[in-house]
Amino acid sequence: MNILKDVFTYAFRGSGKFVFLTITILWGIVGFSQYAGILGLIAQLFLFGYMAAIYFQLISSTAVGDANAPEFPDSANLFGDILVPLLKVFLVYLISYLPVFVAHLTGFDSTPILFFLNVFGSIYFPMAMMAVVVCGYLGAASPLVVIPAILRSGKFYLLLVGLTLVTSFTQSLLSETIASLHWSGFFFIGVAFAWMLMTNARLLGLIYREKQNELGWFA
Repeated sequence: MNILKDVFTYAFRGSGKFVFLTITILWGIVGFSQYAGILGLIAQLFLFGYMAAIYFQLISSTAVGDANAPEFPDSANLFGDILVPLLKVFLVYLISYLPVFVAHLTGFDSTPILFFLNVFGSIYFPMAMMAVVVCGYLGAASPLVVIPAILRSGKFYLLLVGLTLVTSFTQSLLSETIASLHWSGFFFIGVAFAWMLMTNARLLGLIYREKQNELGWFA
């Protein structure tokens, strides 16, 4: 219960409130930028990159024991500080769900197996994302690193993955429910997205903090 309280209040504690507000505003700017043509697409790329950088920093700060959200990430180097985190998120997602993509591309349509592959991707992605953030290199998303880490983390990891999926599903459900509210709906979606992003990052950081000895990544 202490973990649940910690996770669900993380976005509203200390400096977390400012991070939460910033992510919500950035999401709002993303909404406006979709009407700006090619310039809007470029703006979205950097906005999502900065949110990815915030996501990485939230995971890292939790992993080292910080109770509250950290300072905002450096953005002086547009490529290294913003685009690289976004690229890493995309590549980790691609690696995690690669079997699903391959199945669709080859016309494979077995519903039970596709369901299993999606579940596998949902379990694989959080650990892969955490490994890349903590270890600092993309190769940490390798199955040789991720699958043993999942097995070593045991029920604690599955519990937190379940919470991660619940928060993601809640955000998605809210998005569909209030999308018809137009601009006001987009604001509420931004609020839900900000909370989900911070909660997800907190969960991943807690997994590493609680299970770092079992993981043995830096032994």
